[in-house]
Amino acid sequence: MIDYQDYREWLRKTGKDFGSIELLFRMNEYVLHRCIDEDSKGMDLAEIITAMHFGTIYRLRRCWQYTHPKGHSETLDSVLKLFFCYLNKSFDEYMQYDAERCLSENGKPNTLYLHQGNIACLRYKHPIESVAVAFAVNSEQPLLAHATRCKKCNIVFMQKEYYRQLRSQYPFLIGNFMEIERNGYSIASPGKLAAESPLKLCGYSVSSASDLTERERHEVLVNMIYNGILSKTEIIEYLEHFKKYNGSSLKNCLAYDKWKRDLDFIRKLNIGKHPVVKISEVKSYHHFKKKKELQH
Repeated sequence: MIDYQDYREWLRKTGKDFGSIELLFRMNEYVLHRCIDEDSKGMDLAEIITAMHFGTIYRLRRCWQYTHPKGHSETLDSVLKLFFCYLNKSFDEYMQYDAERCLSENGKPNTLYLHQGNIACLRYKHPIESVAVAFAVNSEQPLLAHATRCKKCNIVFMQKEYYRQLRSQYPFLIGNFMEIERNGYSIASPGKLAAESPLKLCGYSVSSASDLTERERHEVLVNMIYNGILSKTEIIEYLEHFKKYNGSSLKNCLAYDKWKRDLDFIRKLNIGKHPVVKISEVKSYHHFKKKKELQH
């Protein structure tokens, strides 16, 4: 069991921050009562780390309280690292486990992962091999480019700088792209400022700097659907999101018009080939809800 008094004394002797005790207590309570694995059932954080049951810590680091912006995940990682040090255990060894499991679990087939030069597969010297990846580039012949496959994590990756060079030569670079965050293993969400949307990664842009014509934008979107990168519905969702959240600004009025026209084009695309669903009756949602409440 964790001896918080002994830990406090260790912190005092090493000149570390006493505030870490309260955060450690909260993490330990979460592990004991909510983050329960069969291999660490009934064990506290000290026992879990000593036994190297890293799966439980992996779950802890992905719980809502840890990852939420107000959870200060970097601070919590510092507290966890400090406690590893107190137990004379390697936090780097755990982080290698964390990175490898994260990449293995989130890896998708036929996807190219773009990184900033610090991907965990190279950092931890995983077995790798050179491969050629094929991109659709709006021509009959696909473009072949060098990439690397990690045999351990089963992912294919490329430096984002090289990807940018290819994009500058081939504006219509269609493929399944995902970005790796700067930590070298987490998958970046398109909602984050540093991450680009799948549409942008494939060359779609309404920026005046991109110089794309309306026809060229539509070709990018159609190619993404044709190559299975995104479905028609997924593209519509992205365009709706851009229009709603970015189009409200006065400076984006021209972009708003482009998103609107592109949405109209995609919605009508192959509409005659879609299955027809007959709607025999349409009712107001609010009226239906009110009626149900009266019945109760």
